[in-house]
Amino acid sequence: MKINEKIMKLRKEKAWTQEEFAEKLNVSRQTVSKWELGQTIPDTENLTKIASVLGTTISDLLDENEISTENKTTKTTKTTKTDISNHKPILIIVLIIVLILVIMGIGLITINKVFNTVTNQVVPKSISEMFEEYSFGEVFDIIFGRMQVAEKVFENGKQNMENAKNNLENAKNEYKNAEIEFQKEKERVESLVDEIAAKEFSNNETNELSKFKVSAFNQIFKSNYYGTTNGFFMTGFIDAVIKSNEENPDHIITVTYNGTETNDAGELRNMKKEFSSKKDYEIIYEYDENGLVKKAIVEE
Repeated sequence: MKINEKIMKLRKEKAWTQEEFAEKLNVSRQTVSKWELGQTIPDTENLTKIASVLGTTISDLLDENEISTENKTTKTTKTTKTDISNHKPILIIVLIIVLILVIMGIGLITINKVFNTVTNQVVPKSISEMFEEYSFGEVFDIIFGRMQVAEKVFENGKQNMENAKNNLENAKNEYKNAEIEFQKEKERVESLVDEIAAKEFSNNETNELSKFKVSAFNQIFKSNYYGTTNGFFMTGFIDAVIKSNEENPDHIITVTYNGTETNDAGELRNMKKEFSSKKDYEIIYEYDENGLVKKAIVEE
């Protein structure tokens, strides 16, 4: 007989309606109806209350084999002995813990807190009352079951933490490698641009700016720092502006951000501290009459 059929049978034997039974269990009638129809199964807490109210045990409710009234007591005794034999080492530990609690005078309230509340009924005042209300097999099933669940949850949590730690370490390494590669590529491009610009300047006998010089001057900014840029790269952008202003005093670039407009190297270095790697920034350029970058407007 399935658990839903047993609950219905035992309830009807006591001549209780679903409403009366639900009231004794402190649940809704719909909940009782779903149990008896087999749509849901009571959790451990409600199984404990159901067994207590119907005068049976959790083991009998969960056992789908039909059990006659005359041999129910015998089977409960055999089951308890088998459980004790199978879990003898754990049982000894549990008995020691219970004995210590009795000696220290700690009531059932402490046990309920440790095992996440066994029942919603009034808490007994002593451990002896606990064993008067429940059989030893029920108490052992509750404690041992909670211990197994807690151990499994702990192991899963430990494994998840280890996986998260490994993933974080891998992400950090990938980020560092990407940063190194970006810096190398940036230095390569800057070196190439400087080299080409130097050759072009040496071959040009006039002071008139060529299209190539304009392109070379703007290249470092429009290639690496243009449009939407993450705050992590804004430090490199400000450093590039400072370097350009030092190397090209005839073509000074001004930066405007958060109400400040400056081309002073000291103020630009202070501005770097205001950028956050958690934000993205929009860089918009303005050009002079020769087409050279003269102002960078930074907006969040």
